[in-house]
Amino acid sequence: RQICGGHLLEDDYGYSFTQSPLTDRTRRKPTVETSGLISKTLGLTPSTPILDIEQVEEDLRKKDNKVRDHSHFTGEYRGAAHSKCNINYRDVRFVPVIFHNLSGYDSHLFIREVATGFPGRVWVLPQTKERYISFVKFMEDQRLSFRFIDSFKFMASSLDNLAKNLKQQPTLRKVFGQDYDSAQIDLLTKKGVFPYEYISSLEKLQETALPPPEQF
Repeated sequence: RQICGGHLLEDDYGYSFTQSPLTDRTRRKPTVETSGLISKTLGLTPSTPILDIEQVEEDLRKKDNKVRDHSHFTGEYRGAAHSKCNINYRDVRFVPVIFHNLSGYDSHLFIREVATGFPGRVWVLPQTKERYISFVKFMEDQRLSFRFIDSFKFMASSLDNLAKNLKQQPTLRKVFGQDYDSAQIDLLTKKGVFPYEYISSLEKLQETALPPPEQF
């Protein structure tokens, strides 16, 4: 039998939701674990060996109840889940915004607009008075935020080197080769150039042709 574990969950979002009643169609839905929705809470990935996945499933079947999993945003029934998976599962409430060298000069270009351009508070993790490790922009209703992070903190290399390293990835041409030719893929594996001094106004960004070579 199915045991609803909804009452065990604390509503992390600060607002209530109504669970949708089950229909004949939703009763026939595959389990959430089978559809891959909650597998990540168990540390399972597409590369996890089948035998390991089966062992995890078997261990949970022996000691965990089956519950109805509902979306905390819509109340819609998503499928059957283990009680442990259902309780541990959390919807992500932030959108990651990744910049390379954000902690340096790049964040100075837009931090004021992020703070004042639209309603919502800003949380800053400073390194110094002028350098930020990360900062978060909360939306006015607090249900969603944008988390700005510096990729240089965990990939300490130049964009040029990082782009060149893509050539060593065996899946690069397999994934992109269906839609892009070799010349286009080569562009993906090297740092581009930008005419910083030429771009002196927003109007120049609307131009449909490249500026002359001496502007680069």
